[in-house]
Amino acid sequence: MQKMNLTFIHNGTHWIVWDEGIEASGKDLAELDTNLREELNNRFNFQPGTRLEVKMDFDYSTIPEWMKEYQPYYIHRNVEFTF
Repeated sequence: MQKMNLTFIHNGTHWIVWDEGIEASGKDLAELDTNLREELNNRFNFQPGTRLEVKMDFDYSTIPEWMKEYQPYYIHRNVEFTF
């Protein structure tokens, strides 16, 4: 299985994931995953049956400093796609 690491945030209305030329967004996590899968397949044209694990690390710099003491971590996600 191939692996990829990306960064993601929530801008108040959308979840956004990106890294070096890759960007996808969605109003909810399901839409984000759908749009990310499509973006990755368009960019890399995976062979049918290719499996990909995408690790998404939340960008903590988007959380206000005063809030970090109450929320020492936010969210990390692992998603697997089969193309």
